Amino acid sequence: MIQGIGIDIIEISRIQDVYRMYGDSFVDRVYSKNEISYCFGKKDPFPHLAGRFAAKEAFIKAVPLIRTKKFHLKDIEIMTDPRLKKPDITLYGITKEAFSGMDDSRILVSISHSKTHAVAQVIIALP
Repeated sequence: MIQGIGIDIIEISRIQDVYRMYGDSFVDRVYSKNEISYCFGKKDPFPHLAGRFAAKEAFIKAVPLIRTKKFHLKDIEIMTDPRLKKPDITLYGITKEAFSGMDDSRILVSISHSKTHAVAQVIIALP
């Protein structure tokens, strides 16, 4: 049973522009060290940064009512599962219990990007 669904799309150039303006302070505020290492290990990091940003936003849209007041984007880590070659979400500093009804849920995420846009979809589902 699906408990929540979220989708987000972003222009890759928006992430490039924000990075040009704020540099590492922007990246450090939004992305985990693992995400930064992964994205900047690519020839062009910006589609990957944009995809992860969209996935974080899609997750926030998908979750039921948040029960915690303090929540940071870098608490949501989007990494590629090396076995499955697909993105996976790990939560840090927050637990599934912080979100209404998520304790036994699975978090499914899909990311795609073109030359100009990145899109992500998150589904929260009961096992």
